[in-house]
Parts: sequence; structure tokens; C-alpha cells
Amino acid sequence: MHPVSFIADAELRAVDSGRYVATLAPAWTSMVGIHGGYVAAIAAQAIVTTVDEDRSLRSLNVQFVRPPNAGQIAIDVDVVNVGRSMTFARATVLQEGNPVLVAAAVAGSPRGGLEFDDLPRAAHVGRAVPGDAERFTGPNPGQHFEQLELRLEPGLTLFGGNDVARVAGWIRPLDIDERVTNPWLVCAADFMPPSMVFRTDRPVNAASVDFSIQLLCRDPAAAISPGEYIYAEMRSSISADGLSVEDGTLWSPAGQLLATSRQLRLAGI
Repeated sequence: MHPVSFIADAELRAVDSGRYVATLAPAWTSMVGIHGGYVAAIAAQAIVTTVDEDRSLRSLNVQFVRPPNAGQIAIDVDVVNVGRSMTFARATVLQEGNPVLVAAAVAGSPRGGLEFDDLPRAAHVGRAVPGDAERFTGPNPGQHFEQLELRLEPGLTLFGGNDVARVAGWIRPLDIDERVTNPWLVCAADFMPPSMVFRTDRPVNAASVDFSIQLLCRDPAAAISPGEYIYAEMRSSISADGLSVEDGTLWSPAGQLLATSRQLRLAGI
């Protein structure tokens, strides 16, 4: 039996106009509460369900208000404006009446425009997963790192004291038949360990405060076959005054840029 996709497993369902409920699975427990990217992906799916089906999710900006616990949540989605090609929406995730996450999203219709890509590419972009890339299950087995298939680049070690704060590797759904969607990419962009813990030689508080993702592929399922991995790279080039900024890129197996991301993280000792 194949595992159920995490969004389906959350049993997201509409209970009123603009209101949804879902259930956060304890398997997605992270260092503090339930993993934020998982909750953000469920909120993203609620937004996608609300807006016109012709408009794909193109950006999502999330603030993590407080860590949620396993159990039921409510998601309130408000469509702020519907333009000729863009829909603007907001979502608030609540648990026991308290906000745990707030998000602003843009969904858009297909449109033409300039086409260029000058982003630098890591050596592994567009290449197959190397045979020595072992599955990463995290320091606490049974928690959120086991809920997607993650294989880190060989040579990357938690608390390895590297010269740069960088993490990279390959991610795919556990179920090899599950298609990659933009809400799934929301989770994937926040799934890896923080890049700073590959630069340090000891654990640090690296919880996310603010997370944004820009989705550059309208239909990632068309670019990624079932069972294929995306390649993700995250870097933090600056940490100051107890905060760090982490930038990420997510790539299809053919080397197409799927999304960019940015996170503001705590950077405490």
C-alpha cells in the first residue's frame, strides 16, 4: 500500500464559505511543534481550492505566529481582489481559536512575457541522484524528516563546521505515484535542515519566522514525472543580531527552475 500524500492525509475540507478544517498529523512533529512548511502547504492548498481553477499559485508569503500541535486546525481564506489575470488572497490558520500562521498569496492565469534565466546553477542541477546520496532521516527518527524522501548531497553533515552555510539535496514524495504540485513545493522549500547548522559545529536555534516562495512553474506535475526527485539548494550568506536570511532554489530533473524561496530565521546559540 502506498502512503497517502500529506495534504490528503490532513483531510482538508470546506465547512463554510472561505473556511476549511484539517488535521495535523503527529508524524510531522519538528523540533518545536508541527513542522511549519507542512502547515503552510495545507494553507496553500486551501487557497488553491478557493480561487478559480484557471489561476495557479504563483507566490506565498508566510509568517509563523506560533508552533501548532498535532490535531485539528481551521483555515480562513479571504479573497482580497480578483483582477484580470491575478487573484490576491489571504489565509489564517487557527488552532483552538489562536492564529498559528498567516499567509498572503498571489494566483495567476497563464500569460506571456520576457523569458530569461541567469541564475547560477550548482553542479548537481539537472543531474541524476548520485548513488552515494543516502536518505536523510534527521537527528530524531520518526519526525518530519521521514515524511518526504530527502537525500542530501554527499559530504554534507549536520554541525559539520563547513566554510559556508549551505544545504542541498534531492527531495520527492514518499509515494512514487504522487504528483508534485505547487502546494507540495511550498512544503519542500521549508523541508531541509537550516543551512546554518552545516556551518556551525553545534545545535543552534534556527526556527523560521518569515517564509516566502515564488513559484515559477505553473504546472510542476507537467515538468516532473512520478517518482522523480527535485533538487533543492539553500544558502544563508548573512547572520546578524540574532537573525539570518536564507535563500533557496528548487529545480526540476531537467534543470528547470521551479521556485525560489527566502526565509528569515532565528540564529541563536
